[in-house]
Amino acid sequence: RKDFLMRWTKNYWTREFSTALLGLFPHKEGVCVDEEGLECSIEMNNLASRMRSSGSQKSLLGSFDANSHLKQMLTARRQRKFAFRSTAGFPKQCLYLLQREPLKMMRTLELKILDFGSMAVIGVSYAFVNRSVLGSNLEAVKQANTVGMMFVGVLSSLWATLFISRELPMVQREVSEGVHAGAIFATLNIYNTAVDILVRCLAYTLPFFYISGYNQTFADFLLIAFGTAWSCSGLGMIMPCVTNPRSAVVLSVAITFLFGAVLNGVGPSIKELQDASNPLLYWMILPSYNRWATEALTIQEEAANTDYSFAEKLELNSFGYDPSNWLTAVLFLYLSGILLRLICFFFFYKKALE
Repeated sequence: RKDFLMRWTKNYWTREFSTALLGLFPHKEGVCVDEEGLECSIEMNNLASRMRSSGSQKSLLGSFDANSHLKQMLTARRQRKFAFRSTAGFPKQCLYLLQREPLKMMRTLELKILDFGSMAVIGVSYAFVNRSVLGSNLEAVKQANTVGMMFVGVLSSLWATLFISRELPMVQREVSEGVHAGAIFATLNIYNTAVDILVRCLAYTLPFFYISGYNQTFADFLLIAFGTAWSCSGLGMIMPCVTNPRSAVVLSVAITFLFGAVLNGVGPSIKELQDASNPLLYWMILPSYNRWATEALTIQEEAANTDYSFAEKLELNSFGYDPSNWLTAVLFLYLSGILLRLICFFFFYKKALE
């Protein structure tokens, strides 16, 4: 009965995964573990935890003793050579870790629903603001695109920071047990991209696109929105690996807001910056995700709207936007996301070994 009730707790599945994870450590001749040292460390940790815990605190189901569980595993392996180092291949570890990600998502399902719901609410709210002005001129289109992609960028960076901050303690434990840090980092990015980033983008872009009344195709709009989220989430992943969680949240939001609201090529426009005597500010907006996202969406909307005449084309030229830059904008968003993740892995690896 106790085991049945424990199956409904989070600690039970954490223990089951830890046991299965040790199954990746194969029998290896000539290499053994200093079990006496491990058991001594276990006893010391157990004594310290008893001194810290209150004697009056009792759980209805009985608390799970991780130290005794580890001692049982050591005792079961006492008669054979065993090494706390995984020799399983990188693909096999990635496959096993990917199978774990849905379980981890279910443990935080209420937070996921809050994230996705908040994106949908923001998308609906801002779409009704732009509904009456979007088709008037390209200036209104540009402003709508700028603010819309700023929301996507800032929130994507914020949630990526919280995501990595939450995962780092578990990553450090798993790496200490011999799991490859690269496998963990790869699976975290694959699942986060395929589920979190994609669902958030759909939750935001579906109501925002159709309620606002864009003329371009939804696929073109989603391509830019997803690229914006992909790029900014890469920046958000770096921050928890280089500083403490609180500072990481502040930095990730501040940097993405700076590039989204200030250095975005909207005011002053790119044309004005190009014609200015000092080119410093123009070079500062080049790495801005919102500079490229806004230009790509504005170019696509101008080309898709058949009601626009020669006057709108002149207006587009006054912004400094060039239709040939659409491909450059797409490449920048996606390649910058890859580059930021490569930089992140360097700091992630160091953080995992601490």
